[in-house]
Amino acid sequence: MPDWKPIVMTKMFKKIYSAFSLLPKYSLLLLCLILTGTGCGRQTPPAEKCTVLLEDNDRIFYSRQIFEIDRYADLSFSVGVPVGERISSVNYDGYTLSARTGSSESYDYYTLTLHNVRYSAVIRLETDMAYTTIYTLGSTAPAADSQSQESTVGDNLKEGKTTDNNTLPGQSTTTDDSIQKDITGDDILIEENSPHLTFNTLPYKAQFTRDGYVQTGWNTMPDGSGLSIGFGSRVDHRSASTLTLYPEWLPATDTSYFSYVLLPASDVEFSVCITGFSGDYSADIVIPSYIEGFPVTSIAGAAFSPSQSDMAQSDTVKSENGSLPQSLQDSNSQDSSQDATLQNRTFQNSSSSETVPEIKRLYLPPTLQSIEPGAFASLAVWDLYLFDSLKEVSDLSFSDFSVKHLHLNAATAPVYSGSYFDTFSDKFDALKDLTDKRKLVLFCGSSARFGYDSTLLAAAFPELEIINMGVYAYSNMLPQADLVLSCMKEGDILLSSPELDAIDTQFCGETALDRETFALLESNYDMLASLDCTAYTKVFDALGEYLSVRNTMSSRSYEESASSYDEDGLPVGSPSYNRYGDYILYRENNFDRRTFGIKRAFYNVSHIRKQDWDGLNAVYDHFAKKGVTVLFTYSPRSRISISEDSTEESIKKLDQTLREKLHATVISDIQDSLMDPLYFYGTDNHLSTEGAALRTRQVISDLRPVLQQLEE
Repeated sequence: MPDWKPIVMTKMFKKIYSAFSLLPKYSLLLLCLILTGTGCGRQTPPAEKCTVLLEDNDRIFYSRQIFEIDRYADLSFSVGVPVGERISSVNYDGYTLSARTGSSESYDYYTLTLHNVRYSAVIRLETDMAYTTIYTLGSTAPAADSQSQESTVGDNLKEGKTTDNNTLPGQSTTTDDSIQKDITGDDILIEENSPHLTFNTLPYKAQFTRDGYVQTGWNTMPDGSGLSIGFGSRVDHRSASTLTLYPEWLPATDTSYFSYVLLPASDVEFSVCITGFSGDYSADIVIPSYIEGFPVTSIAGAAFSPSQSDMAQSDTVKSENGSLPQSLQDSNSQDSSQDATLQNRTFQNSSSSETVPEIKRLYLPPTLQSIEPGAFASLAVWDLYLFDSLKEVSDLSFSDFSVKHLHLNAATAPVYSGSYFDTFSDKFDALKDLTDKRKLVLFCGSSARFGYDSTLLAAAFPELEIINMGVYAYSNMLPQADLVLSCMKEGDILLSSPELDAIDTQFCGETALDRETFALLESNYDMLASLDCTAYTKVFDALGEYLSVRNTMSSRSYEESASSYDEDGLPVGSPSYNRYGDYILYRENNFDRRTFGIKRAFYNVSHIRKQDWDGLNAVYDHFAKKGVTVLFTYSPRSRISISEDSTEESIKKLDQTLREKLHATVISDIQDSLMDPLYFYGTDNHLSTEGAALRTRQVISDLRPVLQQLEE
């Protein structure tokens, strides 16, 4: 295909186009107005035809830029993108972009289709650097003794440790060809087309297999010594156009240690139900996906319930805080750079002071569908691996069971992509980018998403980076706070504004997780793996509910962005979020001044429990310990949507009590947060566009003297 740009136009079009080409880039929009009598996106008087113009872009090859098509028809056309670049945005509600259809020395060619063209429009395409991910086995693959339950190859590979002879533990000394004999899978090349800052890896689809091993995820190094990424989780490779990922392996536990029964199955001849385990509970337990060629789909009650005699035979020692395997004690002495909490582990039987066997890794395969009540009892696990293809699990599945890190891997397509839940992963990506910069973090639920104009904050405080982490108020804020804290440093500022209609979740008085937590983390399950699950309760109840709900929802794509949809999930033509994390679609004022009546807020101190005070202050203390300045402002609320016991006197008392008890500086007047209902949109704590600007200016006024004092 040639590298030139012919323009197919009539003589009249040529004359008009030539005249307007001397004007700024929006000349084509003016041309559209002249030719069609309408602006883009506005309905015209009924007509049979629509005119579509492709706006000039020096980076893009168009063989044709002006089209006249039937109204409500699809329009497909070829575009050439410079080699090494990709189409990053199209200002049209509904479009699809084909895979590459051809190439030349200068361009890669694609077919772009605009669906259901209803009006005349000017279409703008923008490009960005192209990114490619290659999934491969590489020239060699790490090997280990698959029959050894006590193998520590996984730890050593991840940490880059070597043995005395400078080979990886268990690594074969035979030729590359012999190493490859039991490994199958072809290289996979993905041309990334993600709207997110970082890219999602492939979910589990058994892309690679290796006899005697299971794949736990992806790694940036062929020997497993690089960065580990879970299936479907995100990886940042903006520094290089091409990233190569390799499978990360664990040796499967020998099937002779498992007792099991074969059950009739609908889609295969039989499925496997694990009924018992006779192996060493101090070693890794890695359940394979298949036994006797049949999928392992269930684990029966009491299947993994070691007796006291089992514990006596295991390689465990008594510690003050619980049971610590000798193998883990040894590994701690070898590498003190690991998580500082590793040497102070407190895994303990929740109902007694008795020690329990502790497993470094427990791997549950992607074929697993259900874990029956009591399947795992009296165990402590450092790393638990499972997949979101699991259908039935609850806290009842795990009795007196502790898990430090939960590695949830994607084996199914996401369902929350494009929703406001999906914004948390994007916001966290942006926050990580600011880890080493001084920043102001806006933190609460959706009242922050709708309640700030961060462009005003950025203009007022140019010395600070601004990031709005608000998403959803009615989910436990504790894990979100833990994740936010991981990206903050001394000198940063946390501006907290917990919603008073969601005290139970916003004040962190409860440690129980909920299904919404998992929904917030779906686009990057590795965020979950970074949390200390011993700090939370109801982990598996929440996981089970999340998995049950998502099984009823339609599959979506990681390449969808919440910025392409409004709050109700309807597609929009312009981004709904800005780079700070604010929801920026225009929201008109509530001219009727009505209450939306979803839930009233409690401006009465009697509704705040001791555990709520303790929970919120504990969170603030963790930030302060890291050198973060914690400030408190009130979330916005329609003044006609507060509880009946929120009297003028109780509001004053609440403000006084908050100033006395909170381990944070209260910077705002509580009355300023109780705003005219005119300034709310959709709910009684979501501000209209004008309301957000008004509230932000007030917060700026409240912040300025405090920040000046900090600088002194």
